[in-house]
Amino acid sequence: MLWTVNPDGSDPRAVGGAQRGWYIEWSPDRSHLIFDLEVDGSEHIATVRLDGSEYTQITEGDGFFADPAYSPDGGSIAYAYAPGASVEPDSASLWVMGADGSNARALLSTADAGSDWEPVYSPDGTKIAFTREVEGPQGITSAIHVVNADGTGVRAATPFADYVEHPRWSPDGQTIIYNIQYSPDLDNPRNGVWTVPVAGGEPTSLLPTDDKFHYFKPVYSADGQQILVGCAHRAGMNEDLCVANAEGTDPRVLIETADYENHGVW
Repeated sequence: MLWTVNPDGSDPRAVGGAQRGWYIEWSPDRSHLIFDLEVDGSEHIATVRLDGSEYTQITEGDGFFADPAYSPDGGSIAYAYAPGASVEPDSASLWVMGADGSNARALLSTADAGSDWEPVYSPDGTKIAFTREVEGPQGITSAIHVVNADGTGVRAATPFADYVEHPRWSPDGQTIIYNIQYSPDLDNPRNGVWTVPVAGGEPTSLLPTDDKFHYFKPVYSADGQQILVGCAHRAGMNEDLCVANAEGTDPRVLIETADYENHGVW
């Protein structure tokens, strides 16, 4: 289910009472949410207001339509797509469409890579960051990539490694935050939240997995002063939401329940 909560953790509310969904993002004007959910064996993209009104499914037909994100002007949506009725496809490619679902088109050819996921526009709308997976001699690896909003100029922003995922831009567009979730060995020091300069440079560990939590799916606050992260308890792996300073300091629990919290956005 989709929920909202105040930045201090108070007043949690279920969206519309019982709205299902994943990979949630706000619309640029903060009037509604966009997300994906399973419908009749396919994954589809929909929007809804916080009170549950104006629920609108904006993709149709069999296929995997997921990981939606608006352009800053609200005119376009980038998403991951794979044909066929499947909620867990082996591979996907990046597509874009109008905010109403019209004019859907491939942004990158499926021949470009094994699989592209989790697109998100830069604050100025000129670029899209995304996760690219490839299969090689060592198995499946992934890396954060950046592409111009018109589909040109694809480049890797991080090295390929196991379980690199979930890029999000800093508000000034200068860095990308992401996580590494090497679940078979969470004691590996590479696990946790990282940043990398968009212009190029070495990734930096920001919020490493520690004895208590594994941190994942980071996103900056609008002022860039804090990050919201998923925090999975190492004992039991129950997932809550935490916040930390933008430098990765002072991580603290925001939402703690017996359920699983995931896909947080400011």
